[in-house]
Amino acid sequence: MDMVDNAAPGSEGKPGYSRGELQRITISDLKARIGRIDSQQARNIALKLWQLVERQYSNQYGQLVITDRQSMAGLDRWPGGSLARMLERLRHVDFGDIIAAGPQELDAHLDSLHPFIRFIQPPASVCHSFDSAERLARYLEFYLDPQRRVPETFKRSWIFAGGMLASYALPAWFVYLLRDAPMHKGWLISGMLLLA
Repeated sequence: MDMVDNAAPGSEGKPGYSRGELQRITISDLKARIGRIDSQQARNIALKLWQLVERQYSNQYGQLVITDRQSMAGLDRWPGGSLARMLERLRHVDFGDIIAAGPQELDAHLDSLHPFIRFIQPPASVCHSFDSAERLARYLEFYLDPQRRVPETFKRSWIFAGGMLASYALPAWFVYLLRDAPMHKGWLISGMLLLA
């Protein structure tokens, strides 16, 4: 086995996985693990998490685009690193303790959330343990790093918006220069053509 066994504080009993190990674990294996969870509460949360996974890997018609024989390594869509590296980081978070402590503990990990983010996307309240699955999945990066203030997806969307704005602003700037600098029209028009 390629299992990584470098236990660290807060990760006792949690296995680590190498890329090779993830290539051997199939979707079918992962689903079978849910049925082996002893605690009813934990099993309910795992089922909800699996529903979120299915939603993520479904097409516009609601059909799954992954098969039971597909390996876990094939689902490597984690931003900022491989699934194996993400799993290694997750080993150091005791989600069982966080959930057992109740909604207050779930909220405590979002204390650093920027007020603007909290205003435009307020975290939904957690009334039941079943609801905690959605909270954990949506704000996973905050449970890995409680000091984080802004979600990575929000940063990326602003970078994208800035790029789109620049792509519209630059041609407008060239038009403005064309109006006020007739003697430089040749190279300005060339610049516009290059941007088009």
